[in-house]
Amino acid sequence: MSKESQEVKFAEFVPSLAMDKLLQIYEEAMDNKIDVDSEDHEEIWLEFSEAVTGCIWKIVFTAKSLSKEDSDKASALLKKYRDDAGFINPTFYNKWIYTFRDELLKKEVLDFWKNEVVAKELGPLWARDCDFFDKSDDPEPVKFYQHAGCEAPWLKAKKPVAEPLNLFGNTAASPKSPGTAASTASLRKISLDNALADYKNNMEAQNNIDPDDEEAFTKIFTEVREVLWKLLFNESSLSDAKLKQAAELLLAYKKDACFQSPYQYNDWIVTVRDELIKRKYVDFWKIVVNQELGLIGAKESDYFDDMEDPKIPEFYTIGNEKLTQEKK
Repeated sequence: MSKESQEVKFAEFVPSLAMDKLLQIYEEAMDNKIDVDSEDHEEIWLEFSEAVTGCIWKIVFTAKSLSKEDSDKASALLKKYRDDAGFINPTFYNKWIYTFRDELLKKEVLDFWKNEVVAKELGPLWARDCDFFDKSDDPEPVKFYQHAGCEAPWLKAKKPVAEPLNLFGNTAASPKSPGTAASTASLRKISLDNALADYKNNMEAQNNIDPDDEEAFTKIFTEVREVLWKLLFNESSLSDAKLKQAAELLLAYKKDACFQSPYQYNDWIVTVRDELIKRKYVDFWKIVVNQELGLIGAKESDYFDDMEDPKIPEFYTIGNEKLTQEKK
């Protein structure tokens, strides 16, 4: 290891620190110590990766039981690292996440496995997540999630609906055309009670119908924004159940918007931020900040490059400043 690499330390990742402080340390390390053009980049990235994942490991497995605070902290740090690994180098992450999964299952930390790793799709990176892979060399992400009664979240919309049988024991449905799969989902209205499943169903269905129909996807995105707004703001206060439901739906929508419609998302999320601050919905605003659900930029979408990146840090700074003013 060269002298330059030896001088880079990541001892600041202390598991007992608060979430905000850990995420700040992470961002400072990414800004000041991770330079993809450096000759020692691979060595420094490995050291950084070991420090971050080591911190996550200690947060999750040191205590006898995992508190919600520690769970949220580990999940936020894991997501940040996974997102950046997808753009810089997924190799370490993809090897480590299997070891992490096996330890979660071995020690029966099943809430974290089901509600964080599975629900938020924090398993191995693959072609959908980063350009290091294509479909021919995907690291079998579906098999990764098939433990403790779980399955890959994106498969739920693909499950075929049983068709009624006729008197002869055959399905009563009319014959399908040769190019139509029997399990193809159909579009449906996105309901408030089942918003995430309905939204994922519609995205899957439209991809089966015509993946190049931009107008159809625009309609789905318009509807999901309307549903998200209702979940967040239709009532005078935001319940824990609605908060969780809206957070999961917003995360799913942003992932898709990165690939298909980031400009609409960016215009809309600013109005969401301002309404959250106006109503002093601090808990949900923290989710937006910690999970980086604000503006989409070059790091997440090929629609942008560094020259035309929206002012992402400013988005969060403005929100925090407005929230401080509202509290006065």
